[in-house]
Amino acid sequence: MTLSAGWLLDGRGEPAVKDVVIEIDRGEIRSIHRNCAAGELYRADVDLMGCTILPGLCDSHVHLSMSGTRDAAARKGQLSASFEEARETIGNHLAAHLNHGIVAVRDGGDRQAHGLRYGRTGQAAGAPVHIFSPGQAWHARGRYGAMIGRTPLRGKSLADSILESERGDLIKILNSGSNSLSEFGRETPPQFGLEELRTAGSFVHSLGLTLMVHANGRLPVQWALEAGCDSIEHGYFMGRENLKRMSEKRITWVPTVSPMAAYALSAGAGSPGAEIARKTLEHQIEQIRRAAAYGVPIAAGTDAGSPGVHHGQAIREEIRFLVKAGLSIERAIQCASSAGADLLGLGDRAGRLSRGRPATFVVTRGGPGELLDNLESPEGLFIMGETVFGKGSLKLINDDIAR
Repeated sequence: MTLSAGWLLDGRGEPAVKDVVIEIDRGEIRSIHRNCAAGELYRADVDLMGCTILPGLCDSHVHLSMSGTRDAAARKGQLSASFEEARETIGNHLAAHLNHGIVAVRDGGDRQAHGLRYGRTGQAAGAPVHIFSPGQAWHARGRYGAMIGRTPLRGKSLADSILESERGDLIKILNSGSNSLSEFGRETPPQFGLEELRTAGSFVHSLGLTLMVHANGRLPVQWALEAGCDSIEHGYFMGRENLKRMSEKRITWVPTVSPMAAYALSAGAGSPGAEIARKTLEHQIEQIRRAAAYGVPIAAGTDAGSPGVHHGQAIREEIRFLVKAGLSIERAIQCASSAGADLLGLGDRAGRLSRGRPATFVVTRGGPGELLDNLESPEGLFIMGETVFGKGSLKLINDDIAR
């Protein structure tokens, strides 16, 4: 099969190329021809000349068992749901991700490890969305994190607790509190000591797993970096020195701007909380601008499942914030495609469009300049060369996952 398209973003962050013809065979890209003449374009089997093609997207920080509802009772019910109840919720969230061109997600954990269980049964069934989950995150006793995790075993170190407990596809540790909405820029102390983090980090890597660390503030982030984490989640108020360390060590940052933006919109206009959220949001966007200048690897993650942050659709807003921070649309798409795929360990299976890679990509109406608007409702999705157009078809794929 061959298809022609008006524009291609290949996921490497390079400028979009025009007038492409892509040859696909057995789910793999056999060739990509750029700047093609009209005759070659119109001989293609599938005409997408009014469209932009980009790699299938990755959301590098979600909470699959939680929805973006602000209803407190509904959120409480999701926290205590059985796996059978959570399975329907997660299935609906995966459908929403597919509807927005997302083919891989990294779950940030939940209290009962439902995301991990669903991911393992789904992957075994050949689900089209790659799911990576730590199961439950680790947090210090008496500190923030109970809604998504567990504490070390009584009398055991963090590393020993990881050794003696069920492990997920990766390990997540919380090393700070959440952001304050009553005091701008307030930092909390690290949840774990530096040596305990270092020992845990070494042990995690000896298992062949990656370590994601929730950390806000200068010292919690610094200790997470010194412990050898693979990614910093959130990273609010981490400061310039930590950004420079991340650039030097090639440690990925997942800034998760969307939850703060959602809070700033939902809080009463003019209220102290809304003003602090707005200032925090602006500070985070400035940190992203600085991180890009330093060359920090950035992967897009929405924290979907937080209040007001809805699965699937949030990726477009997260990309929009990256562009607001000064990234080109191509560079922002790289953060949501190849950078995410690299962080998730997908290797050659996702994130980039080139010869020999899977034919898994999103189709949006119009050119790159219209991409942020048109990602709200992609024209179609190709998964391993199989075409999927329309939300009804995407929902059918999700039904296959749930079974």
